[in-house]
Amino acid sequence: KPFYNSVGRGKEPLVFRGELKNSFLEHVLPRLSETMDLDIPEELKSRYITCDMESKLYMDKYKNGIKAELRFKYGDYEFNSFGNPAAGSYIIVRQREKEDAIISKLLDFGFLPYKNFYLLKDENKIYEFLSEKISELDDQETTLFYSEDFRKLGIRQPGSFKAGVRLNSDFNMLELNISFDEVPKDELKNLFHSFQIKKKYYRLKNGSFINLEDQNLNDVSRIIEMLDLNDKSKSGDAILLEKQHALYLEKAFTDTEFEFSCDRDFKALTEKILNPTTTDYQVPKGILANLRPYQVTGYKWLKTLAENDLGGILADDMGLGKTLQSIVYIASGFDTVKSDKNPASRKHYLVVCPTSLIYNWLDEIENFAPFIKAAVVSGTPPERQETIESYEKYDVLITS
Repeated sequence: KPFYNSVGRGKEPLVFRGELKNSFLEHVLPRLSETMDLDIPEELKSRYITCDMESKLYMDKYKNGIKAELRFKYGDYEFNSFGNPAAGSYIIVRQREKEDAIISKLLDFGFLPYKNFYLLKDENKIYEFLSEKISELDDQETTLFYSEDFRKLGIRQPGSFKAGVRLNSDFNMLELNISFDEVPKDELKNLFHSFQIKKKYYRLKNGSFINLEDQNLNDVSRIIEMLDLNDKSKSGDAILLEKQHALYLEKAFTDTEFEFSCDRDFKALTEKILNPTTTDYQVPKGILANLRPYQVTGYKWLKTLAENDLGGILADDMGLGKTLQSIVYIASGFDTVKSDKNPASRKHYLVVCPTSLIYNWLDEIENFAPFIKAAVVSGTPPERQETIESYEKYDVLITS
């Protein structure tokens, strides 16, 4: 029933008692005074508190989430947003629109009412709140108070990135040590995984967040993704990598401003691969060809790779003698004098090439390294099988 139909000339006055009286004085009377002239007794006016509302938000850590206790203050009276002000005989004229605006903002951020405070539990929303949304509360003229535990939830940078690599002779692998100043070593694997799945952040066990979108981490992210570090085996705190990654590591880290260190063996390995001419490998005796300088370099490069259990591809243009370089490398694999005395000690090599080139390979071996015993696996299936089964008689088998 409309209020204006309940009051007026000739009608009984409306009487409000108890809680209805306080509710009328707090909510209805202030609104009426905005739309009509009211004759309010001075005694009643003096009991009104019409100060501007101040809001205070007390932020704290709550388990794995964020607790936000919202309090409103009118003059000397302050109260929890979930409660009613205890103003005694005074009546607080509350600014409900301002109060509701702040509450709506918290709800938009993902906070939910819980007991006598608001709780944010979703991890993604917590990160979004800490990185972006918390500043929006300043628009609501809200004073923020942070507990020490809440401050520890902040977003931080991982700190200086350091990397060290050495050759691990026990495993014949590279041993890579990576560290961030602000990330415990036992959390690095999870951090790498967060990089790989393109997360915006990584949450440390202490509750704080590492911003993974920082521009300074682009090089780190690229290296971690390239090496697939999340799935690598470990030796203590170090990550074990195949030696094939040596050149990539050397270039990746030296091209950045990261703090990078390596041991003498690693440095020698990369130096030999990058500059094979500095090695002491000699062209084996018995080769009936005068190798050009670049062919000697190619041979030494293949030897360097093989001595370090690595493989490679000669990618010279056609006609520059890749077959000859390969034959010289094969010839270096055994001592002809010692092998002649003990044929069982001879190494065996398999050459796989296009069908059109198998006899070309055989001809070049016979021309340039006649001391190498080579055979082509060809003919009928029984003939091919017979050649394969007698492989110990040959140094090289050639097939397509």
